[in-house]
Formats: sequence, C-alpha cells, structure tokens
Amino acid sequence: AWAASAPIAAQSSPGEISIEKPESELTPGERKTLSIQYNSPPNADPQDISYTLNYDNDKITVTEQNAGDYLTEGGTLVAPNTINETTGTVESGQIQFDRGNMADSGTVSTITIKLDDEYTGGETAKIEFETAEVRSPDSIIPTTTSGASISITVQESVSITNTTVVPETVDSTQEYNITFDITDVS
Repeated sequence: AWAASAPIAAQSSPGEISIEKPESELTPGERKTLSIQYNSPPNADPQDISYTLNYDNDKITVTEQNAGDYLTEGGTLVAPNTINETTGTVESGQIQFDRGNMADSGTVSTITIKLDDEYTGGETAKIEFETAEVRSPDSIIPTTTSGASISITVQESVSITNTTVVPETVDSTQEYNITFDITDVS
C-alpha cells in the first residue's frame, strides 16, 4: 500500500494556534465567545488549518462554532465542523484555495461556550487542543498550541434584614424610601 505524507517545513520558529482566554472569570450560565487564533511563523504559506479541541463537558457546553476571517481571502472550503457534547470535542478544518497575501495572524474560528449552572466557585474548566495541524501547499508547518482555563465563580448571596418602607409625598407624587441593613454576605 502506498501512503502520501507531506514533509515538515524547516522553520526558524514554529507558528502558534491558541484559544483566546476570557478577560474575566465567568459565572455559571454565562455565555462567552472565544477566538481560535493563528500566528504564522515568518515566510510560511498556510493553506490548511485543522484542529480538535477537548473541553470539560461536565462544566462547559459548546453552543456554536463559526469560521473566522484568517483563511477567507480568495475562496475557502470549511470542512464539516462538529461539536460532540458526549465526548467533549470540537473539530474544525479549513482549506483556502486561492491564497493571496496572507496576514501573519488572524482568527481561524470562534466557539461560543456556556458554563453549566450547577458549578460553584473555585472550579476551573479547561479547553485544550488534542490535535492541531497547519499545512502549506507542500509541507506541514510546525505549530505549537495553547489552551485556556476558565475559572468559574458564583454570585455571592446577600441577606437583607431590618427592612422598612416609608411612604413620602413630594409634589403630589408618592415616593417610597427603602431602608435596609446588610447583615450577612456569604
């Protein structure tokens, strides 16, 4: 049997495919769209980018995946991208047919995640690359990966005691002043 394989391109430094880390902690039930970014090494000619992500499917739901703008010049085939909630995986692949002047970096795709409602503060949910491959027309471009860890927070509860409501008439309008004491924040 004959099998074809692409040679690995000699590069002075590898490219990197990474997941944008959220700017802040997320609360249960909150949605966030994260970008999958690619930074190309010098003199590389990327044409095909594919990856598989693993995520904590007991803490995160991936609700959506969309192609980014990195390989969109000239005509792009986006392979059937899949989200598998059972295994906690996201697969993506894109091929650009008519390459022009490629930018050194850009958004390959975006994924929208939702943190499950049941988790408490102090927990971390991970999204990591299982595989990532970047190809030029004639070789594999060496590429490193960088995942994301997302901290889950819970809204603190507040106990309110000694509540009083006092009606007051101001310019023939009834207004209410509410006074309360916060006694416990947990």
